[in-house]
Parts: sequence; structure tokens; C-alpha cells
Amino acid sequence: DALRAELSKIAANYDAILIDCPAGPGVLGLSAMRLAEHIVAPTSLETNAYSTLTDFLKFILADDLDLASQVKVHPLITQYQSTNTVQREMLQHIKQGLHHLNAIARPVPYTSALQNAATHPGLGVFRSARQKYGSALPEVIALTKAVVERISPGG
Repeated sequence: DALRAELSKIAANYDAILIDCPAGPGVLGLSAMRLAEHIVAPTSLETNAYSTLTDFLKFILADDLDLASQVKVHPLITQYQSTNTVQREMLQHIKQGLHHLNAIARPVPYTSALQNAATHPGLGVFRSARQKYGSALPEVIALTKAVVERISPGG
């Protein structure tokens, strides 16, 4: 209730308020879910990640919190290879409206992400924020546009 009261004080000044929190049923995550109209859930189309997402929808949104009718979940597909038949099938389930998901396609191609990852200097190497994230701005902008398009009315 305290977080809801604080958000209501500033809500008129913003088109959207983003709450970045860890996944799962922790205190911040549960609070954010109770306040949200939209949940963006980064998800790779691998069996474990996909089953975790569907369990989240079934148990937390529908059963435990009964938020399924109030919240729209938008999985952000973070890894997808069209040559992988299991991943293609999972994506098809999402596109068919499985669990009322409204998926956001990865705005940055997988091959670009792999190229960016290949430039990482390795574990234990100190890098400034500029070195670490300086080249990511185009990806952040593309992601932001994809999310805004998806959560806007009619998206």
C-alpha cells in the first residue's frame, strides 16, 4: 500500500512508470505485480525458461494473486533460433495466444547479440560503464520502441 500511495503521487507526471525487479515471488516482485498493468518478462525459448514462464502465469497470476484479468504479460524473447524446431513450436504457441501472452519479438537480431557478446573481454575484467554499455544504446532504443509499441493500446 505504501508503494501504491507513492506511485499515485507521481503517476500524473509520467506516461509510464517502470519497476525493474528480480523475477519470482520476492517482496518487490509481488508488490510490482500487484501494481502493474503490464509485465515484461525476458524469456529465452528454451524448455526450462518457457516452462517457468507458463508456471508463473498459471500459479502466481491466476491462482495465488488472481491478477490474470488485470495484468497483461509480454514475454520479451531474448534468444530464438529459427532453425531450432522446439523453439519454433514454443514461439508458435505464444503467437496463438497461449495463456494470453503478448510476445515482444527480439528487436536486435540474434546474430548481432552474438557478435556483441564475442567482444566481451572475459570474467574478472574491469570495465567502466561507458566501456560496458556504450555500444548498447541502439539496442536499448530498439527495445524501448518494441516495448512501447506492444503495450500501447491496440498493440
